[in-house]
Amino acid sequence: MRYPRWKCFQGGLLGGFLGESLQVSTGRDYLNYGLIPHTQFVQKWLNNLCAERPENNILIVSEQEYILSIFPLILRWHDQPSYWRQQLIIMGNSSHICAEVQEIGLLWGSVLSFILLEQVNPKEILTSLLNNIDGKCNNLLLIKELIESGCSYKTGCKKLLKLKLKQVEVMLALYGFILTPDDVRLCLCRAGGGKNERYFTAYLTGTILGLYNSIGGVPLSWRVQIEDHPTVKKLFDQAGELYRVWCGMYGELSLDAAVASPGIIQPRGGVKVISQRES
Repeated sequence: MRYPRWKCFQGGLLGGFLGESLQVSTGRDYLNYGLIPHTQFVQKWLNNLCAERPENNILIVSEQEYILSIFPLILRWHDQPSYWRQQLIIMGNSSHICAEVQEIGLLWGSVLSFILLEQVNPKEILTSLLNNIDGKCNNLLLIKELIESGCSYKTGCKKLLKLKLKQVEVMLALYGFILTPDDVRLCLCRAGGGKNERYFTAYLTGTILGLYNSIGGVPLSWRVQIEDHPTVKKLFDQAGELYRVWCGMYGELSLDAAVASPGIIQPRGGVKVISQRES
């Protein structure tokens, strides 16, 4: 494991917030916390999923909200692929999301799950997706071709936009991440400097960067700027709470404790501490 799982939870949520807040102009970047609708929508899902009995009662009124709702679902059930896929189908059908966007949603969920479980590295993620996902193969093959050809980020984005895909921001985020997975500032500034739904593209890019690099990969200068922001504090609290729920623990729990998913931490039968010995 590269990073503690709960640090990756924090990184993904913070990365999305930063992507949505980032302003890029004339070669400089700065953070503007004015409107953060994507973060606020995800927070509604986090509140629901942290409950002991989550309810699927959050209204999804757009394809964009459908894509946004996938991230918190993956955080909660990333190690149960059959379950989160089933939830995506139910959610998509009940919200009347078209088949094309549901396919893109399944692809996006698989990307987030692969990264959080550390099943593949960024260079191999396209191959894994092509081997495991039905549909959208031509789009993934185009991304692979763009990367192998060595074309610039801007040129690659123009070619992806020409496809006129629904929710093309998912493909743009995936493409940008694979190009520079370890450079959070560069990758986010590229995503935030685009013209096609740049806030949504940057939000998605930030989530995937944060999951991969954890909170420690976020530039220090950005972290210092936002450490006292109330939304960031709330996101960190929600990340910790959702991590506890994922571990099967409800209520108070120090994140310094040794916790893991069920069956991971086992007693060592051959070892006895001094206090267990007979006097």
